[in-house]
Amino acid sequence: MQASGHTLFQFDLPGHGPLTAIDLRRLLARRARPLPACMKVVLENVARQALTGGVPAALVDQIADWSPSSGPLTVPLTVTRLMLPDSSGLPVLMDLAAAMDVAVASGADPALVEPVVPITVVVDHSLIVDFAGHPNARARNIQEDVSP
Repeated sequence: MQASGHTLFQFDLPGHGPLTAIDLRRLLARRARPLPACMKVVLENVARQALTGGVPAALVDQIADWSPSSGPLTVPLTVTRLMLPDSSGLPVLMDLAAAMDVAVASGADPALVEPVVPITVVVDHSLIVDFAGHPNARARNIQEDVSP
């Protein structure tokens, strides 16, 4: 089936039933120059939204036809996952916990406080070497790491 210049196609996935997809290769094949990689990310995101009715299908074509000389383009970007380093992820988790506490205190179900998309917090521990070149350097670095 056709929708606004790009091809939608349906296929069956065993165990999941019929699925609908947009053929992005066919959509981009009409371009004289490749779409920049950052715009491909935006195109894929908006195509997903178009499949669920979240945005007009014509927006997919506008992005696929984008060029640096195009006018301004406003695009609703919906993320499917957040990856946060520990420096910003831990405060987000604390805010969610605080919101759950407020929900409990006001008699609401704390399970209602849930992010709309999955969140992955990446904890990255840096290693600082204070002592090197000595037989006991490892033990001294460990002691330094755990001392207040």
